[in-house]
Amino acid sequence: EDVNLEKYQSLGVINIHNFKKISDIECFIDKLLFLFKNPDTQKSDITQVMKEFLVNFDHKETGKYLDTKM
Repeated sequence: EDVNLEKYQSLGVINIHNFKKISDIECFIDKLLFLFKNPDTQKSDITQVMKEFLVNFDHKETGKYLDTKM
């Protein structure tokens, strides 16, 4: 990734050099769909699949959920 803050006055542009292949994206979606359909799926299963696909993905379990904040 290259960040270009000079191209526009009030907007930054990120140029991505490494695009994912369509087949990799489809495989990722298939894995997620399988997990979502399985009633025994744990949150850790989903985060593991996401970590494998998304390079900068990081999840820290805090035990806090949006429902408890409302």
